[in-house]
Amino acid sequence: GTAAAPSEWCVNVPRTFLNEGTCKLQASCAPVGPASSVWSAPLTLDAAGRELLWTAGRKRVYQVVGLIPRNGPCGRLSRWRECTSEMACVESELSATDAALLSAALDQESGWLRDVSVPCSRDVPTDAVVASGGVLFQHIHPQEYDVYDFTAWVDRHPGGHYSIEMWAKGDFSITVPGHHQDPEVNVDRWTMGMDSGDIVYVGRSSDVVLFKDLPSSLQDRRVEDVLRSSAENEHFESCGSPGEVASDPALEHRFAYMLVSLDRSKNSDLQVDFRDLKYHRLRAYDMQGAVWVSMALKAKDQLRQRVAWALSQTFVTSVYPKFDDVTEVWMNYYDIFVRNAFGNFKDVLKEVTYSPLMGRYLTYRANKASDSNGRYPDENYAREVLQLFTIGLVPLEPGVNDPTFDNEIIMDLARVFTGFDMQPRRANIEHEESKSNLIDPMTMRATWHDIYPKRTLTGGYIGDSYPLCTDLPAHSFLSAGAAYEYRGSQAPQGARILELSADSALYAALCGAPAGSGVCSHELKRQLSATLQCFEEECAAMSVS
Repeated sequence: GTAAAPSEWCVNVPRTFLNEGTCKLQASCAPVGPASSVWSAPLTLDAAGRELLWTAGRKRVYQVVGLIPRNGPCGRLSRWRECTSEMACVESELSATDAALLSAALDQESGWLRDVSVPCSRDVPTDAVVASGGVLFQHIHPQEYDVYDFTAWVDRHPGGHYSIEMWAKGDFSITVPGHHQDPEVNVDRWTMGMDSGDIVYVGRSSDVVLFKDLPSSLQDRRVEDVLRSSAENEHFESCGSPGEVASDPALEHRFAYMLVSLDRSKNSDLQVDFRDLKYHRLRAYDMQGAVWVSMALKAKDQLRQRVAWALSQTFVTSVYPKFDDVTEVWMNYYDIFVRNAFGNFKDVLKEVTYSPLMGRYLTYRANKASDSNGRYPDENYAREVLQLFTIGLVPLEPGVNDPTFDNEIIMDLARVFTGFDMQPRRANIEHEESKSNLIDPMTMRATWHDIYPKRTLTGGYIGDSYPLCTDLPAHSFLSAGAAYEYRGSQAPQGARILELSADSALYAALCGAPAGSGVCSHELKRQLSATLQCFEEECAAMSVS
């Protein structure tokens, strides 16, 4: 299609806790950067969807089958698939309690593939078959029928493309051979491939995902062109960068240094004649220091700058490997301390935790719960948070030498720091070699996050003081103060939809127009100013989410 005129562009920075106050619902401008007009376009991860990713973008996206379950289904997130006539399933002989627990949990889900967490006994076998609603379901490997982007893995495999593609089928499924999964016979190559970061999770087979939720490796312009037609006239959430301001031409657009080529092998200056400007020579990898020195010495808020410097000496990261040639990435990280110099230490710790730089440095980016990969989460960041960033090894109270934490606390805290992943790539930011988004705070992938209770230092559990959603009174969604967010025209996978009548008071409040008018003026967020009366189907719904 034809690109929109510059006056019709709007920004599309990912919404985070830092910039959500700037976000607006747009319908009359084109978002900047990749995924522009298809941000809310749905893609089904069935055979046809996987084929589309190959034919349009040459992306090797496969459904994984053939994984051998090694653990029973109890006390963890387990996966079950509906038995077909070809499987010849026979219901397992289980205790009445275990059978009832598993059946009830499966009844709460829908579809041929169901993920449940059940506190049943360890007597339930690995290959258990359970009846649910008159249908038999068999326990399978927790990653069986997951869909992954294998493109980077295939491209980097020392045996070439054929070594991977030989196991792929025409429906874009890939069978993991049994001898690649048995650690007693060979290295568990499946786990090794997952840990490499080159095999990227996309979703479950037949799930419907939005283009904006695809891994950045799949947000390809060629795929975008194919999906564009399904996203016409869609409203768009437009958010700005935290603290970003418009350029002031009166301040000029130059820095008193001449930047030398980023390509050190060429060792040549940029093709610009700076002789008359009396510029100083400066290597690209010195720019970050030059900008910082300029602010630290000349900024009017000197106390803020000094506090920020002190904080940066506590929450340290490393420029190596690969990060010594970038500038904006480091300015963005340092802004955390400038922004919060006179604020709350909790806010500093939160922003540092979500920083993609810190996530890479202390190796908790893509840290997964045991339910996700069968392994204990990485403890690196959890240990540093306790020992270096917050409480230290011993209390500050004189005469008290007992350790402030032990390894069990570290293991519990490590489960807190699971689920973090990079935001998708976007325009108008500095990219390093791998084109990763090292600017925006990391996002949370629910399927990677540990869902079980975590202990605190005082013997309780994190979140003890927060109310549960189940504790809310009936019809709380109609009470004054109830907040709603616009989610677009595509419902989340598996969502239960409450359709409102046009004559409903809630419909009118969310629509932004009088009841029965049929014309809506959508906003990104709405909050009820008064408690409303339920109407028809709303009266039967105790809660909504």
